[in-house]
Amino acid sequence: MMKTRNTIKTVVSIIIIMMINLGFGQNDYLKITRSDAKNDFIKYPPGTTFELIDESNTVVYSDKSTERAFIITKPYTLKVNPPYKEGSNSYYLKEGKVEIKSNADYFEAIEKNTKTDNYGTYTYNENDFTNGLNMKKTLEPSTVDPKKYNATFEFNNGITAVYTDGKMIAVLDGKELKVEGRYLIYSEYGLIKLSFRPSNGETWWVFEPYK
Repeated sequence: MMKTRNTIKTVVSIIIIMMINLGFGQNDYLKITRSDAKNDFIKYPPGTTFELIDESNTVVYSDKSTERAFIITKPYTLKVNPPYKEGSNSYYLKEGKVEIKSNADYFEAIEKNTKTDNYGTYTYNENDFTNGLNMKKTLEPSTVDPKKYNATFEFNNGITAVYTDGKMIAVLDGKELKVEGRYLIYSEYGLIKLSFRPSNGETWWVFEPYK
């Protein structure tokens, strides 16, 4: 009996440690607020890793941290590794806040066409993530692998992006746009950062207009 109790305690301890180590979960995104100025923030999608490093080169906060926010009160360097590119982005911060936020806060999806297989069309509400850009997403089953989705993304600035079995193509006014990684879409209006998960159709995107 004592051995069984010890085994249970050990299993519970392992589960707790695993939960703590999860930190930045699959449904969490990174928000970097650089100042008190309006809209002076940057957001990165789920799957992003990051490290906040002080002047002594010590990591004080990261995607593995259990705390959901870190207030910046002195100089730090933030290194961010987003899932849509190789390499990192670096930010020098003297104020603001670095936060791990729930993906549930990111967008409200309104299902336009309910079907038992969950294929359909969805629209996304305009919010501060998209800087005034709206997008409509249409999902269809892949003919190569019916367990996965293909998708069409229609933006209200005229850009249409089509994902087909691992390949993304974006078009504006009949001309193909530059697409890098998974997936950076460049246009004359700005940069769309779009992440798409074909296994379940989940989409995460932001729009950064050129200043």
